[in-house]
Amino acid sequence: RNRVGEWFQGSKGTAMAHQQRIDGANPWRWTKPESFLGDYVQEHTDLVASIRAGKPLNELKRIAESTLTAIMGRESTYTGQELTWDETVAAVQDLNPGPLAQMAYGTLDVPPVPMPGRTKLSRSFKEGW
Repeated sequence: RNRVGEWFQGSKGTAMAHQQRIDGANPWRWTKPESFLGDYVQEHTDLVASIRAGKPLNELKRIAESTLTAIMGRESTYTGQELTWDETVAAVQDLNPGPLAQMAYGTLDVPPVPMPGRTKLSRSFKEGW
């Protein structure tokens, strides 16, 4: 619960990205150089250095595009269709179950499981997806 990491299981082994290693038929382990302080330390070092140099980092666009790419993958899986960037941006999506005050005093409807070919790109939770 207090770890950020990824695990990948394959037929010939397991890759643990957060531990920089692969176990299995072809084991591998990354050896950190002595100068490496860690991902988060490096991220903050780069941020502070960019501010001091008068060139602040702005990763908003990259992160927003990464998030939309993940959303496109989810929507393509749910709808069973190939989707374009513009279609996904233009889709009317409201998957919020409603105001929290309403949820606190009643049951929360569970939407149906997304089904490729049935689930539509533009949908809202209130419509049952």
